[in-house]
Amino acid sequence: MFNRLRGRNKIYMRMLITLVSVIEATILLISVILFYNLKKNMTRQLYEIYVQDIKKSINDVQAIINIMHSTSVQMKYDYYVKLLSSYREPDATQYLPVLQQIDNYRMAVNVIDSIYIYNSGKFYISDDSATNFIQSEKVIKDKSILPIVKNYSQYRILKPIPRMISNLKTRKQSEGTSFILYEKVPISSKSIVIINLKNDWLKGITQQMEQVGSIENIVVDNKGKIIIDSHDNKMFKVSNKEYVKNVINSSKNSGYFVSDVNNNKCLITYNKMKSIGWSFVSVIPYKVVNKSISGVLMNVLIICGVILLMGMAAAVFLSRKFYNPFENLLNQLSLYEREKTDILDEHRKKFLTNFIFHSNELQENLINKGMEEYNINFSSSQPYILVLIQIEKNDEFNGAETDISLIKFAIYNIAKEIIQEQCAVETIDISEKDVLFILNRENGFEAISERITKEIRNIQKLINNYFQVSVSATLSGEITEYRKLNKAYEELKESSKNKFFYGFGALISNASSVERSKNKYSYSDQKVKDIIVALTSGKGEKAKQIYMNIVDELSKCSYNVYQINLTLLFWEISENIKGIKISKNESWIEKLQAFAGEISNMSNIDTVNDIVSTIFDGISQSCRKTNSSKYEDMANQIRNIIDKKYDDINLSVEAVSDMIGFTSSYITKIFKQYTGKTIIEYINQKRIDVAKEMLEKTAYNVGDISEKCGFANITYFHRAFKKSVGITPSLYREKRRGNNELKLDLKI
Repeated sequence: MFNRLRGRNKIYMRMLITLVSVIEATILLISVILFYNLKKNMTRQLYEIYVQDIKKSINDVQAIINIMHSTSVQMKYDYYVKLLSSYREPDATQYLPVLQQIDNYRMAVNVIDSIYIYNSGKFYISDDSATNFIQSEKVIKDKSILPIVKNYSQYRILKPIPRMISNLKTRKQSEGTSFILYEKVPISSKSIVIINLKNDWLKGITQQMEQVGSIENIVVDNKGKIIIDSHDNKMFKVSNKEYVKNVINSSKNSGYFVSDVNNNKCLITYNKMKSIGWSFVSVIPYKVVNKSISGVLMNVLIICGVILLMGMAAAVFLSRKFYNPFENLLNQLSLYEREKTDILDEHRKKFLTNFIFHSNELQENLINKGMEEYNINFSSSQPYILVLIQIEKNDEFNGAETDISLIKFAIYNIAKEIIQEQCAVETIDISEKDVLFILNRENGFEAISERITKEIRNIQKLINNYFQVSVSATLSGEITEYRKLNKAYEELKESSKNKFFYGFGALISNASSVERSKNKYSYSDQKVKDIIVALTSGKGEKAKQIYMNIVDELSKCSYNVYQINLTLLFWEISENIKGIKISKNESWIEKLQAFAGEISNMSNIDTVNDIVSTIFDGISQSCRKTNSSKYEDMANQIRNIIDKKYDDINLSVEAVSDMIGFTSSYITKIFKQYTGKTIIEYINQKRIDVAKEMLEKTAYNVGDISEKCGFANITYFHRAFKKSVGITPSLYREKRRGNNELKLDLKI
């Protein structure tokens, strides 16, 4: 029995051992599989973590490339830089704006070390170390740029070009990167934009790539050349390490693999930036990876993560529940504070507005009390200057009407920031597009007047650069008494109208406005008549020339003088020409009449001149279409009048012009054009012809003939007859009668 039991026990033990062994082996196998699978998955997860940091570095590189792209494109198509490419030997007026522009671009992007504009064999340089901002190929100290410029077409546009950049003063070389932009098919001379960056930006990017325990972080190109190394060695040299070759030869865009590096097993993580042919590589010892994926640590991390998530969820829920009432209270207090600030600001603006518009009616003690109440740093006894800023939407402005408020806000802040260093300043919102600066200074403005003018120009420039909108500025003179502020403001509004003569972005001083008001204009009726004659004769260019002479004189006067005289000019022209029949469907006269009432709505004098030029061309062209037959009819009409009224002693060019309804100079030109004679010549010739006939066929004495032919006196008749015939009237009669008697004798 015991043997049987012993045998059963052996069988049980064997079965138990077998079962346990199988189970243990299975568990062990599964555990090994799970371990290696976990290790693989964790390695993959670590790679995902590592590669995300590399991708951040790639994104930073791409961001820099994008910035270089937008900056270089802006410079390439900048008005002044583009204009430079059309000059082979630019002078100072042509290259100074370019140097100023590229300085602005360099200052705007802090990673840019220097900027070169290469044009016609010269480099236009923006670099703090440059001793000369214009250098030829022969003298430039940065020699490594020359092969790039010479073979520029071999380089991709805006692809980083690693090179040794020389300091333009000391010639000391340092690692850097250049970006170039050029015309693939140059239209004129070769023009290249070159932006240089030192390798500091790449060093920062490799620092972002550094992982915990990483021993090496590098960036290489597709030929294995090291662009940047975390240890700052072997720069721009081709690496012969095996893992670098594996990365370059890999067809994958990103990945990882295990390789020996300096006899250490390491995890190699890489990501490629195909757009520029760079690979970003991070090397991490494998023992660091093993530590990261140990089972215990993973369990602890999971437990801690679960607890942390639960705690965070509870904390978020409870904190939100407790914070909601408190947040509502804070919101109400913030709203009350904003409303109170808005009301106070509104009252402050009303006080300043009344102070300017009704200064002659306000008592000094009330003014001082209001300034103290609203914290305005003005003194009623100190001198003032007013500056009227007017927003002008030029052709480059693409914003909506709502952007005007944003522009005004920018003007307020810029003005206070810039001008407040020189004097106290406040601003008033006058209208939708008008802002008034009020300046107040204890010692007057004589010492800082030029400085104030310069700061106003800076404000105009800043607003134009950021918003692509022009602002004009009109400065008053120094106002010593606050009671004169309202009168000074009215004068300032009138002076601001003179921006019409300067165009967008004008800066009008009080002195220039006073000088304009002194200039007087004498209206010339003769010039108006000359314009009318030129237009009706189809001579549009001559009419425009006379008009421009008038405008040149008017542009030296005030805007009001210009507007009144120009309106009168257009009215007289339209009134004199509208009776003339021109081609059907032509409405140029009506357009001129309508435009006369629209001058006040024109933004500048050039716009007015362009419109007038178009209208004058239309009128003259229309007149040319109908003048040909009309002029001939007019000449025949003049002849008929003279043939009938030659005996009228008062017959003259003026008398004929009154009968026809045109000016004497106009009908004289038309008559001469079609007859070859002036009207006076034709009148005299007609009278002489009739006198000759009467001398031959009548017995009237010379005095009677003179009177019947319309001559004013016999003396003038004798002189005119002798000039035309060559002999006196009496001698002519004797000769003609003698000839007639001789002919009669011969017949008998």
